[in-house]
Amino acid sequence: MSSNTSLTIEGDCLYLKPRSSIARARDSFFLPKIEPGKITTTHKGNINHSDLIGRRVRDIVKLNTGSEYLITFPTLEEHILYSERGVTPIYPGDAAAIVQSLDLHVSPPCADPTLSEPLEVLEAGTGHGSLTLQLARALSAGLGSKSPITSPVAILHTVERDTRISNHAEKLVKSFRRGIYDRPGLNFYCDDVKQWLESQITLRATQKRTPTTVTAAEETTSTTSESITWTEYKPFLSACVLDMPDIKHILPLLAQAMHPAAILGYWVPSITQITSVIEHIQLQRIPFYVEKVLEYGNGGGGAGARVWDVRLAQVRSRMKPVATPTKPPRGTAGLRRFLAATQQESEENPATEDEGDSSQPSLSSDTSIMDNKHGLEMVCRPKTGERTQGGGFYLLMRRIGQQTEDPSSESPRIHQEQAE
Repeated sequence: MSSNTSLTIEGDCLYLKPRSSIARARDSFFLPKIEPGKITTTHKGNINHSDLIGRRVRDIVKLNTGSEYLITFPTLEEHILYSERGVTPIYPGDAAAIVQSLDLHVSPPCADPTLSEPLEVLEAGTGHGSLTLQLARALSAGLGSKSPITSPVAILHTVERDTRISNHAEKLVKSFRRGIYDRPGLNFYCDDVKQWLESQITLRATQKRTPTTVTAAEETTSTTSESITWTEYKPFLSACVLDMPDIKHILPLLAQAMHPAAILGYWVPSITQITSVIEHIQLQRIPFYVEKVLEYGNGGGGAGARVWDVRLAQVRSRMKPVATPTKPPRGTAGLRRFLAATQQESEENPATEDEGDSSQPSLSSDTSIMDNKHGLEMVCRPKTGERTQGGGFYLLMRRIGQQTEDPSSESPRIHQEQAE
C-alpha cells in the first residue's frame, strides 16, 4: 500500500498531524486501528473514527473543537515509535543502520526457480519487530506476494522464543500499511534459535538415494532396494543479525549455516558482551572475522557512530618479564653509596622465591597467565578521531573459510599490533 492510496478503510492505522505550523509534536495523534463509531478523546478534542473512514490521505478533518488535522499514514519510523510496545525497540535510526551494514541485494526472479537459490536472512531475537520491519523493507522486492501467488526469491527468518513477544512483533508488521510486508517470504518462528538452527541444518541435508542389489545365494532372482545416504548440506544464510544477550553457544552452528563471506551483525547494549564474543571466536578458532565495532547513540543510527578498537593482543610487559635494573648515580662516591644501600636493603628484606614487587609481574605469575590465556588481553577503547553521542553497540563480523590450524595448538591467531 503506497502513501497515495485513495481512500482509508476500516482497520487502517492513521497518524493525524495538526495543520497549524506552530503546533507541537505532542499535538499529533497515532490511531493504531480506526473503527466505525469509536471516539478517541484527546486534549485537543474528540476524534470520531467514522469521520476518518472513506477519506483521502492528506484530507483535512475537523475535531469537535474546530482544530484541523491532516490525515496521513504513519511512516515506518512513526509506526515503530508510537505503536504499543511489548519490549524496548531498536530505534528506527539504529535499525536502518544495521540493515544497511548487512549489504542486502535482492536479485530479480529467475524464469526457472530451480536454477537460483533464494537470499535467506536470519534475525534472532525478534523483539519489538522494529528491525524485522526494516529488514522486510530491504527484502520486499523478493518476498513474493499472496495475490497473485508468487514464490519468494528472498526469505526472512525471524526467531523469538517468547510466544507473547513473537505474536506482538507479527502484529506490528501486519498492521503497517495494511500488511504491505506480510508476504510469503517473511516467516515468524517461536523457538529457541539454537534448536531452530539445528533443525534447519538437519532438514537441509541433501538426501541421495543409491540402489543396492541383494542376490540370495539359493535363489535365481535378485531383489533391488534403495538406501539413503546423507551428504553434506549446503549453507543457506546470506546474512544474520542477532539481538540476544549471549551468542557464543550458537556461533559454531552459524558458521555451518552461513555462506562464505556472509555478514553477521550483533546488537547489544554493553561493550563487555562484544569483548566476550571476540575473545571466544579467536580462542576457539570459530571462522568469523571481526570487521568493526560501532557505538550508536540516541537512536541516531550510523550518522553518529564511533568506531571501537576491540581485539585480543599480546601484552608487552609479559613479553619482557625481566625488569631493567636501576642505573646507579653518576660518580664514584655515588656508586659506593648505591651499592651499600642496596646491600643493606637486601639484608633487611631478604627476598624469597615467592615474593616480589607487586607492580611488576613475576616470571611464575606471568607463566600461569600465559598458560591460561596465552598471554593475551582484550584491547577495548574508542578509536580516536571518530565522533558519537553514546548508546548501543554493534559488532560486525564476516564468515570466513574454515580455519586450518589445530584448535589445541599453543596460541591462537592474534593481531600483530601489541597492547601497551
